[in-house]
Amino acid sequence: MLLRWYIILGVLAAFTIAADHTLFKTCEKVGVCQRLRNTTANELFKIENLKPTTAGNVTNTWQLSRGTDKFTLTIELLNNAKVRFQLKEEGSKRYELKDVLDENQPQPIKVKVEPSQDEKKTTITPDPSTKEQHSIVIYKEPLKVAFLYNEKELVVLDSTNLVMEYKNGKFDEKDVEIKDIGFNVIFSDALKLYGLHHHAYNLELPDTSDMEPFRLRNSDTANFEANSPMALYGSVPVIYGHSNSSTTGIFLHNAAEQWVDIRYTKDGSPSAHFMVDSGSFDLFVMLGPNIENVVQQFTDLTGKAQMPQLWTLGYHQCRWSYFTREEVLGVVKNMNEGGFPLDAIWLDIDYTDGKKYFTWSDKFTGTDGKGVETMLETLKGKNKKLVTIIDPHIKVDEKYPVYKEGKDGNYFVKEKDGKKDFVGECWPGNSSYVDFLNPAARTYYANHYSDREFHQGYPEVLAGIWNDMNEPSVFDPHHEWTMPFDNKHKSTNDGEAEIEHRDIHNIYGFLHTMSTHEGLMKRDNNATRPFILTRSHFAGSQRYAAMWTGDNTPDWDHLKNSYSECMLSNLVGLVFCGADIPGFFKTVPKPTDQFVYRAYQAGIWLPFFRGHASNDTESREPYSYGGKPRDLIRNAIKMRYRHIPTWYQLFYEHTQTGAPVIRPLFYEFPGEIEHNDHIMIGRGILARPVFDEDVKEVTVHLPGKDEKWYRIDGNSVQAYNGDQEVTINVEKGESPAFYRGGSIIVTRDRDVMSTEDGKRLPVTVYVNLNKDLKATGKLYNDDGVSFEYKNNKKLYVKLSFTEEHMLQVEPIGEQKHDGLEVVIEKIVVNDWNRTHVSTHHQADVGGNFLSHINIIHALRNNENKMIYKLRR
Repeated sequence: MLLRWYIILGVLAAFTIAADHTLFKTCEKVGVCQRLRNTTANELFKIENLKPTTAGNVTNTWQLSRGTDKFTLTIELLNNAKVRFQLKEEGSKRYELKDVLDENQPQPIKVKVEPSQDEKKTTITPDPSTKEQHSIVIYKEPLKVAFLYNEKELVVLDSTNLVMEYKNGKFDEKDVEIKDIGFNVIFSDALKLYGLHHHAYNLELPDTSDMEPFRLRNSDTANFEANSPMALYGSVPVIYGHSNSSTTGIFLHNAAEQWVDIRYTKDGSPSAHFMVDSGSFDLFVMLGPNIENVVQQFTDLTGKAQMPQLWTLGYHQCRWSYFTREEVLGVVKNMNEGGFPLDAIWLDIDYTDGKKYFTWSDKFTGTDGKGVETMLETLKGKNKKLVTIIDPHIKVDEKYPVYKEGKDGNYFVKEKDGKKDFVGECWPGNSSYVDFLNPAARTYYANHYSDREFHQGYPEVLAGIWNDMNEPSVFDPHHEWTMPFDNKHKSTNDGEAEIEHRDIHNIYGFLHTMSTHEGLMKRDNNATRPFILTRSHFAGSQRYAAMWTGDNTPDWDHLKNSYSECMLSNLVGLVFCGADIPGFFKTVPKPTDQFVYRAYQAGIWLPFFRGHASNDTESREPYSYGGKPRDLIRNAIKMRYRHIPTWYQLFYEHTQTGAPVIRPLFYEFPGEIEHNDHIMIGRGILARPVFDEDVKEVTVHLPGKDEKWYRIDGNSVQAYNGDQEVTINVEKGESPAFYRGGSIIVTRDRDVMSTEDGKRLPVTVYVNLNKDLKATGKLYNDDGVSFEYKNNKKLYVKLSFTEEHMLQVEPIGEQKHDGLEVVIEKIVVNDWNRTHVSTHHQADVGGNFLSHINIIHALRNNENKMIYKLRR
């Protein structure tokens, strides 16, 4: 009874205007942060002998001491300017993280180790055969490690704040065994620090001297606050240090709770002080030397997102909840009649039979049991997909086959005794939680995605899965709305449950999506790219799922934060990011129509584009609004669909290089470290939506001294010089967006009602001339569904425009483009040199206007190259 009362309190708290600070703890109430904040180590580490133990001239190990305690330090130089730093106690029993790093990572390289003549330091440099330029200098006493690129010191780790406490029998005031790790990293050449995703905060990390440290503890934080360091749903323990001259990064390969203080000094060299609850000290240092390199280095380690199915880039409509199949089909009908493109409709928890996942409510099945099948068949005919929620908690019910199999198979998380299944409260009531650390449990869970009663024989329509509440969320305020940290997991089905939840808490959601990904791959015979949306995430989650910023509030601060949140997620590999539009929670008064259309105008420039709202809100579907707001929402969604070819190309390029899909200005222009309300889509589009109420004009910063920018959101295309701020009138609902001079942007300008409808329609090529009257771009196409693009079944070409007014199209790499025709119906040239307003030129061959150009046909008949003269 007591527990259910807390649930009621929690639900009530969800409708207040701020997160509950009595429920979610501050630093002073958490042992590790209490002990390590603003303290220095009592004893400093030193190296016993500068000469390391070397195995195969790759791994280098030193013996360290701190008083009477003994430690082992292992440092590996890795390929592509990366370093791995591992520190362990003698006889360490700390949990070492698995599954997070990508396949075949990390990759050590050969090195040379040279102690100095004065025996105060030793230097590790790459073997000349590797052609690498990063190196390490280790100072003996006290211990200090300097990380260098091209002989320039960029990152420093010293032992002033280095703490490792893990002694049997040493407990804190709550009888929790202490496993603390504390350390400080200095970014010697940085001006700003970025990272520690996920928080609803500005893009750059602030000095935390007068505020709470940033907390990384995956948490179901209801009504999370904007501009706060409170823990949210995901944890990516990565920090980048950036300046005009260099960018470096660190990644702590550890999934335990962490607190991080940030400090800035007058002379630069900002620092980050980590306070870690448990787990191992396993640190990767990425030495850039620029932001593009660092992002690539991190995605080398943790993997790249797979190519999404084409439909996932369209507009998604969700609500908690659509309760019947008639309601679902009604939403699709209303969207269509209102002229709003739509690719997917989503179902929250109420589609299930009593919150039992992989089942259907009788409001969907109907009296004849065929209602779901009929609904899926109807959606298929309208080119719409269905996405359903599947959470990690399993209703305790002996008559529920999913629970019975999990219990009999010993697949659930255990209490601290390691024997009894942990039971917590969540949506179904009493629930058991799948132990996703155990591969056998992951497989048990994965297999249920193939249940025919669930997908009804239409897996191509029930095409996506939403993994929510996977922090994991447990309705228990005693443990900050999650399971006790002394619960136990098993790493194998045959082993004992001995790994504490505290050691793997931040990867629980990561492991959940790994299991779901396995299930969808099996269901679809490894032939279809899975689509999964997750709330909880960690470094590497991009290999399995998209993510969104969580249960946000429809207000201006949250809307603006969503840009910083998703730009940062892109810099740490989680490229498929979006935010609930116009916002999830109910507010009083309700969001204004102006706010709603501004939220849609901003949302179209985030990779994941979904409308979503809570069950107690007014209707927030696009067709619910009238007049001007309705038209502006429709126009925004159409703008998104016009640019689907560009989004698709950028996702493909991420799979190849790890490059972010959306970017802050400083990714393209290193000195531009302000203006976090501006966003770059690839390198060729800049958007600056409106993030304030009732404004008549906004200031847009156009970067780049020699750049040209073409505004694309008005009735005509206006050209602007870079390196200036321009004032744009937005009284009529405009949302400023620009094409960059020197880019070629491919769009599909005809109106469509889904991505499938537009798949075979011709494209328009926008040539946006730079100061030298040149431009380049890319175009990508594949079947939109399968993994055949990995076997080169794709169309990928470079587009070039020269001073001779020629458009040249050349294939990039090996490709088999049969059946992947792309037809150009129009070429538009934006030319700043023609009265500063773009002029539209047409493709011309032999004096005749070409209304359609079939790229593949032209490639075949022109020896893999096509050139068209444009009439001026």
